[in-house]
Amino acid sequence: MMTPSCNQFSAGHRATLLLLGFLLTHWFIAPARAATLVGGDFAPGVLYDINAANGAASNPRPTGLYQMAGFTVTPDGQHAYALTTFGGPQPNGLFRIDLASGAATFIGNTGLSFIGEGDLAFRPSDGRLFSVWNAVGGGMHLFTIDTTTGAATDVGAVTLAADLSGLAFGPNGALYCFENFRERLLVLDPATGSTLSTINLTGLGIGGGEMAGLAYDIVSGTMYLAGGANPSLFTIDLTTGATTLLGPTVPQGLASLAVVPEPTTVSLLILALVLLCRPWRHIRTR
Repeated sequence: MMTPSCNQFSAGHRATLLLLGFLLTHWFIAPARAATLVGGDFAPGVLYDINAANGAASNPRPTGLYQMAGFTVTPDGQHAYALTTFGGPQPNGLFRIDLASGAATFIGNTGLSFIGEGDLAFRPSDGRLFSVWNAVGGGMHLFTIDTTTGAATDVGAVTLAADLSGLAFGPNGALYCFENFRERLLVLDPATGSTLSTINLTGLGIGGGEMAGLAYDIVSGTMYLAGGANPSLFTIDLTTGATTLLGPTVPQGLASLAVVPEPTTVSLLILALVLLCRPWRHIRTR
């Protein structure tokens, strides 16, 4: 029996190596694509595709959820969820949303009694769903939600906060929340809900008490904010707090915003690595 030479590896193994090389090359030279944004209004609860370059809204699709407190998409872009407030006909509930049609399916009640116009955000590191706000003893609380049952678990009061709307995980896993009245971002501790630091925003003009949506695009490193009273899309410089107006969205404004990840070569890269590690058979010669 002879020892196989390098060119005697299986065709599958060689093809995998070629695929891996192509994907790695594509990964480093391909330009970043604009994010796909989906926004939702508070009432009557309609979803829209939002152009990340100019804020233009298209493809309206009703969810049937009046007073939609928050909307978000899982980090892999496969599932979407919405939360209702205490004042809606289906109060304090978690719903699964069909991104294509907007149809809502009830998952379960959170067990909370006073959810206001906050927001939802998935933590990319572990897929845990966070939300604000639930009123407890005059304070606005951060909480997590079980996406299987809808049951909520209180995290704690968001300190130094007057009103909250907009929640997103940003760079390095930091949790950002938009505080309406003071037009600033709060950086929250996901373990306690307390405010770690604040970022004052400039050039926004949304107005005190109004709702807004917040979403972070991990590919481009861009934080987006969609306003309610000022119904427009903005980007936020997380270092300086400066905002840049991109353009108007819908007349009634948006209360929630989410990034839908674009299909990239990441999935194929993972597949190639799995195949590369597979114990392919060598061709043997007698």
